[in-house]
Amino acid sequence: MHNLSRKIFFILLQGLRSKRIEKILIGSPRVGRFFAVDPEAKKYSFQSPYAFAANNPVYFIDKDGMAPEDYYFVNKDGSINIIKTDDKIDYFYVENRQGNGYAFTAALEKNSTGLVKFPSSDGLWDSNYSRYKPIDKGGISTNPSEVVGEGDHYLKPQTAASLFGLVNELNENNISPSFEDMSSSNGRDAWQLGSFHHAGYGHNGKRTGLDVDFRYINKEGKSFKSTNAFKSNDFSKKNNQLVYDLAKKYGFTKNYQGLSGSLSGPKKIKNHNNHGHLGYTGRVKTTTWNNAILQSNALPFSP
Repeated sequence: MHNLSRKIFFILLQGLRSKRIEKILIGSPRVGRFFAVDPEAKKYSFQSPYAFAANNPVYFIDKDGMAPEDYYFVNKDGSINIIKTDDKIDYFYVENRQGNGYAFTAALEKNSTGLVKFPSSDGLWDSNYSRYKPIDKGGISTNPSEVVGEGDHYLKPQTAASLFGLVNELNENNISPSFEDMSSSNGRDAWQLGSFHHAGYGHNGKRTGLDVDFRYINKEGKSFKSTNAFKSNDFSKKNNQLVYDLAKKYGFTKNYQGLSGSLSGPKKIKNHNNHGHLGYTGRVKTTTWNNAILQSNALPFSP
């Protein structure tokens, strides 16, 4: 017996002993075939019971033979096509520059609050963005009284999808933003001892996973640090106006700028001369796709 086949046979025997074989699709790499139909086949009648990774192993990962995760396909017009499942990991794709396909962006795991951790920097796909301050530790707040989870980069999956779409289009315009406060891991506002509470970002459970801070953009298309960015010679009105204009298209319409700002669209409020605020309202067209589309080869993927 081939060595790999012996290993699979051993797994098969172990599965029978532990009565977990019904959760595993066993196959032989030697002959490239499965010994049985997919245990989840009844849920997916549109595809073969012997199919692996929705018959597209280049773009989809089948870690344990179970049902696929949620998929978010973000289009250049801001709309989102969604394939919904009940699993914990969500996959994100953005429409490519040519508008003829989707490029893989990230695979993010939903936590117990239903939020995903937005990556702190690029490297997952052809993009440029980053964070601009240390990660908040969370803790027990007394004023107001609430328990704040660790971290500060948690968003609802759809918010994250739209933010990926925004980043993608900003990068195509040679703009590389730096992000900071979003929600904490339990959906409260990002906070740690010695800092202050935001009124949004999940404060007391309101607007959980919907708000994003960013540093204003300079003339080179990079985020920069300044006490009052609007009075800096580095400030680019053109680039920052583009951030807010594109953000609106991707569903961020509750936006703020500092009192010194003169940008069109975002409301002027105090304490925002050094950073901008993007608030997600989800006013984008969403379409729910059936799982069958993964099998149909109708999706044009790009590397």
